[in-house]
Amino acid sequence: MKREVVFQGPLDPGQGSYLWNDLNDDKIQQKNEFFLASTPREGIYNRVLLPTNEFERAYTNIYNQVIFIKPEILLGSKKGVFKLLSYVSDRFTYRIDKKSNEENVYNPFQFNFESDSLLSLNNSILNTVYINRLGTVFGVELNYRESNNRNLYVSGKESRASLLRGVRTRWNITNHFTLNTEYEEGRDMANSENFSDRNFDILSRLIKPEFFFQPGIAFRFGLNYEYKEQQNSEVFGNQFSKSNNMGTEIRYNVAQKGSFQLNANYILIDFIGTNDPAITQEMLEGLLPGKNATWNLLYQRNLGKYMQLSVNYSGRQSEGSNIVHLGGAQVRAFF
Repeated sequence: MKREVVFQGPLDPGQGSYLWNDLNDDKIQQKNEFFLASTPREGIYNRVLLPTNEFERAYTNIYNQVIFIKPEILLGSKKGVFKLLSYVSDRFTYRIDKKSNEENVYNPFQFNFESDSLLSLNNSILNTVYINRLGTVFGVELNYRESNNRNLYVSGKESRASLLRGVRTRWNITNHFTLNTEYEEGRDMANSENFSDRNFDILSRLIKPEFFFQPGIAFRFGLNYEYKEQQNSEVFGNQFSKSNNMGTEIRYNVAQKGSFQLNANYILIDFIGTNDPAITQEMLEGLLPGKNATWNLLYQRNLGKYMQLSVNYSGRQSEGSNIVHLGGAQVRAFF
């Protein structure tokens, strides 16, 4: 059955996942004018799939597999080479949910992403190699993540794919000081049959070191820096962005009572190319070229044993634009 995409809203801030950007200033909502919100509090529309009376014959294939190899269970007490092998572990996750009108439905690993016979696809591969996973001083993660999504709507086919390779390191320098580093290379692709202005093929590279000071279980202070480059394909505009993100984090927790968290970031963005709204939304995550600042406050308080109060406030400002303020409060009851 073909489905139709509609966006419901506006809702209360934070109750949706999408925002509306009136690209042609006609004050009429069109499907290509809705974008994923860059922050949770900005989402005031939800994407809903409605059934239609258009049907196509389809064969469904769903497969899930998780493999976690832990050599330390068998080799942890060994010595020499076997002891070294015990420090390496691997977790592999594979998932596919495929609908097609091809009759070969028994092989979950076989599909042609470009084939017209592929009606819908939700496929993901995640593999992580851990080095010294259980170590208290140092550890390394080698990550590989791939996803492919494709759907058939009344408005045509839409597909999205991503590929990410990266490495993360963790070093507890002392009992109070920790240094984490992260490096990633990725590729994001999107293709819409009837909304060509939303097509892109973006290569990215990211470097992110983080430094934390935690003198006890109640207080933690952190500094972080992120450098990121993104390059869109020449076919879809050849836009290029470079961002430098400097941030700080403060956390304070009181057992059985509550917690407080503050995050603040200063982001400097260089952008070269055509200012296409759909592409800039994807590459700049709602920010603008030049100087940007973002901040977020979260306060949680336990009101007795069965209730919790959460108050959050976030804001951002881009060079040449007004400050955006978003806030909310929530009370949760536990039964």
